[in-house]
Amino acid sequence: MPTSDQQGFRLDQVRKSLKISQVKFSNRIGISQGYLNQVIKGRRNISYKILNAVTKAFPTVTWQIA
Repeated sequence: MPTSDQQGFRLDQVRKSLKISQVKFSNRIGISQGYLNQVIKGRRNISYKILNAVTKAFPTVTWQIA
């Protein structure tokens, strides 16, 4: 399983591939932009709640994160 740093990096790569801002991405998955930024930087782990929210908001990209 990837480390939180790797998962955060992958999450940010997915966001960039969708060409949306951190604000729009975080709004779509129901977290604050600040929390998303901490996940991207590896300061917080990606919870199942966040992965589930990403799955619902962007179903075709979840496999790239986990």
